Amino acid sequence: MMKKILFTTLVLIFCTAYSLQAQDHLEITAESASQSALANPEDALVITIRGDYPGYTIMLFESEPWKGAQSFQTISDVYETTYRFQDLEPGDYHVCVMDAEENMDCQKVRVESR
Repeated sequence: MMKKILFTTLVLIFCTAYSLQAQDHLEITAESASQSALANPEDALVITIRGDYPGYTIMLFESEPWKGAQSFQTISDVYETTYRFQDLEPGDYHVCVMDAEENMDCQKVRVESR
């Protein structure tokens, strides 16, 4: 439990710090699969990553991470530039991606039913 609280606190600090600065090395696009040309039929959410330091950590939240939400899906050591989430209920989600140099970008996205 303490690890989750510490991890969430670190995510919140990084989200706050990096959202106030221009992103030099990392940018993400999060799209509902119904809006993405890259989507496969089973996809719910497609994340496109543009960054210089792969080894990304992708965190998916059901509410605003800066309001204390805990990540309900965290995927580490991602080296692909496109990541797909499947089997998500329709609704609002927040996606944060951190690269190997600890640059972070976050985006809110609405997943729509297909």
